[in-house]
Amino acid sequence: MGLSRQSTYPEAAMVEDVKVKSFVPDLCRERNWDYLAFRGHCVMAGLSVDTADRLFEGDPGTTVKTLAIVTRRVFGLDNIAQVMNVNGNEAQ
Repeated sequence: MGLSRQSTYPEAAMVEDVKVKSFVPDLCRERNWDYLAFRGHCVMAGLSVDTADRLFEGDPGTTVKTLAIVTRRVFGLDNIAQVMNVNGNEAQ
């Protein structure tokens, strides 16, 4: 008996088809926050300066925990989908 395993979730293998859209730059513009203002809010929420920099630039590569902190503590929003969206559906 071999030790091979097939994925129960075949869609997980199609990572190249996943599109992620960050709304962080848009949310900062709506609040009239520049780079330093956003960075300050992130640091006060317990995030690193490096994380704030990447988020401000629209980098979608972040953990769910960081995303939850940004959603609640930085922007005061209720839903992670208001900050980041998977598969490019830009409806907030």
